[in-house]
Amino acid sequence: MKSVLILVLLLSIVGCARGFDRGALRGQLNHESPAQISDSDIQKALELKPQLSFPFRLAVYLQRDKAERTAYGDSLRSLSWRWEGEDKDNILSVAEKLRAEGVVSDIFIIPPTRVAKDDLAGIRLAAAEHGADAVLVVNGITDVDRYNNFASFLYLTVVGLWLVPGTHTDSLFVLDGAMWDVKNQYLYLSVESEGLASKTGPQMILKDRDSVVEAKKRALQTFGPELEKRLLAVSRTRKVS
Repeated sequence: MKSVLILVLLLSIVGCARGFDRGALRGQLNHESPAQISDSDIQKALELKPQLSFPFRLAVYLQRDKAERTAYGDSLRSLSWRWEGEDKDNILSVAEKLRAEGVVSDIFIIPPTRVAKDDLAGIRLAAAEHGADAVLVVNGITDVDRYNNFASFLYLTVVGLWLVPGTHTDSLFVLDGAMWDVKNQYLYLSVESEGLASKTGPQMILKDRDSVVEAKKRALQTFGPELEKRLLAVSRTRKVS
């Protein structure tokens, strides 16, 4: 009987990867839209015309999703991440080539303290106050899958919780960016990228944040080049037209 109880305990310790629901995760990103969409809303969108002349001043606003929660066991928990200086540098790294191509004259970050209301209208107002012609709003969301491997049976020794690499964290980070005309809210482009990262370590030492930071870094590594490509395409299209 004792051996059966031990086996049951071991099976409860060892888990398997849950995986990620990318569709649900992307659906949680903070896209603003009217509660009800009418034909007149669609007509207004169609009537909007691009206002940019090249080169233009581009503001970047790094938005933070307000409802980041992930399933973990039978409960939900909040995930912790923030925009770092390295993230800003990564996005701004496209500036040099875009200046050389005559696409932008300047790219800069809008400090969150300068945005009175964290919605598109408030962000456009802050961009206008900074003299920007267009604003790129970048948002991110992450999910973490945490589970144990077979080495976790040594957690029964208690000290193993600090020494045995029996726990995994897999993180998915999704980035979404949209560039809007400051004057009339014309949407020029959308960019999306994602990064995956995994970490393994002892239960009491391994932090979810470690894999989240790495996943965000990988998402940004693909976001920058894609943004550059899309901006160059917008520039060429506008110049031809």
